[in-house]
Amino acid sequence: MPPADATYRVVVHGRGGPADAPRPAVDRVLTAAHAVTRLQAVVARETVPADLRR
Repeated sequence: MPPADATYRVVVHGRGGPADAPRPAVDRVLTAAHAVTRLQAVVARETVPADLRR
């Protein structure tokens, strides 16, 4: 397990699309926000609340 102060770099690529037909576009901001939310869920499920009290 990496230490708590580990740093990771993640690059999310997107693809633009026209405003009148946005279906082929990939919104990188929405994708990155979803990734952060899922990672926070992993931390929340893997951390025992008693370990956070000091």
